[in-house]
Amino acid sequence: EFTASRKRLPKCSKKCALFVCVLVLLPSVLAPLLLLRNRFAQVEEVIVFLVQNDISTEINLRTSKSPQNKAAKWIANKDLPHVTPSMHNDFLDRYVLAVLYFALGGDISWANSLNFLEPEHVCNWRKTFKDTQGNELVYGVTECHEIDDKQVPVGLSMAFQSLRGTLPDELRFLTGLETLILQYNSGLDGEFPSSIRSLPNLRRLSLEHCSMTGTLPDWLDELTELRHLGLSDNVFSGLVPPSIASMTNLQSLGLDDNELEADLSMFRSLSNLEYLYLDSNEIQGELTSSLLQQWGKLRELDLSRNQISGSIPETLFSHKQLRVVDLHGNRIGGAIPELLVEANGSLQYLALHDNFLTNRIPTTIGFLVALKHLDLSSNNLEGTLPNTLSIMFNLQNLFVGSNDFKPEGFPQFLLDMEMLTELSLRANQMTGSLPNQI
Repeated sequence: EFTASRKRLPKCSKKCALFVCVLVLLPSVLAPLLLLRNRFAQVEEVIVFLVQNDISTEINLRTSKSPQNKAAKWIANKDLPHVTPSMHNDFLDRYVLAVLYFALGGDISWANSLNFLEPEHVCNWRKTFKDTQGNELVYGVTECHEIDDKQVPVGLSMAFQSLRGTLPDELRFLTGLETLILQYNSGLDGEFPSSIRSLPNLRRLSLEHCSMTGTLPDWLDELTELRHLGLSDNVFSGLVPPSIASMTNLQSLGLDDNELEADLSMFRSLSNLEYLYLDSNEIQGELTSSLLQQWGKLRELDLSRNQISGSIPETLFSHKQLRVVDLHGNRIGGAIPELLVEANGSLQYLALHDNFLTNRIPTTIGFLVALKHLDLSSNNLEGTLPNTLSIMFNLQNLFVGSNDFKPEGFPQFLLDMEMLTELSLRANQMTGSLPNQI
């Protein structure tokens, strides 16, 4: 009776139930779609801005997983500050450094992220380490300056970071850069980056020990502020561009261990050089007194393993600034010139081995009192070792093997050289027995 008498509730039709389900589920379905649409719109806004301002090409930006595509998506959807696309804030610096990060394998191979892509200002995209002696080493964005009322990067160092790839063209927009240090990254390849041409404030460029190829550009002299240029240990080839002779502000130049061709005289005008490394190339010509006179500030000179000919200039040992001279592995002949009493009192390293030097070693060589390393091996030197070597109280390494010295016993004066730690007399015509002190 109760069942029969109670009021019956209307039954919901199948259409009604479906409608209710849609109303319930709609927000959870639409929310991701709306978010996706919003993200797509943000990326599109970034891409349009970058293309319209000729910052990146549309092809690169729309190519999936390209460095530009990754950087655009990151800055549009993941960069927490959500900087509005503009040429007047730090949007451009963030985008360019993000492209650099992805282009050089930052998300794959870097030894350390260096705080790149963090929500902080780009001037904090760096990390400090300590070397074995406790000295602090800063990598990443090492320094910023205020330019046009905003902080911009002026120093970028990513040495020893396992970078892989080629430097992107977008680097040209970091126009405030004064220092760019990318050395010791064997995975960094490609030709000399054309983007560097647009960095007018650059003072130091270090690309040593990478895997770059091709020829050196003829516009290097446009970098008028450049003081230090290091391109050692790459695979650059061809002629050194003549324009390098116009880079008169250079204080150090390292082109060693490449496949470059030049005549030594083309570097004559670089009168501010303190360090010149041209070793292991195809450099020809002669080292003359007039060249050394032009290089009055030179501290270190390495021309080894080239095709330098002629003889040793008399003024080499009277040059007051030289600390290191390495001329080994060339075609230098003639005698070692006599030294004056006022010889260079600062020269510490002298390597003349594997040449065609003749005659005796001058007794006046003892005037090089600061010398720590002397290598005269594998020449055609004659006579005997001068006992004036014994007054070179700082000498630690002496190599005079493979010459044509007169047959004689072991030079006893060598026993009085207390600082001597390495001695090579091999392949000479020495006779007799070794002293017990040896």
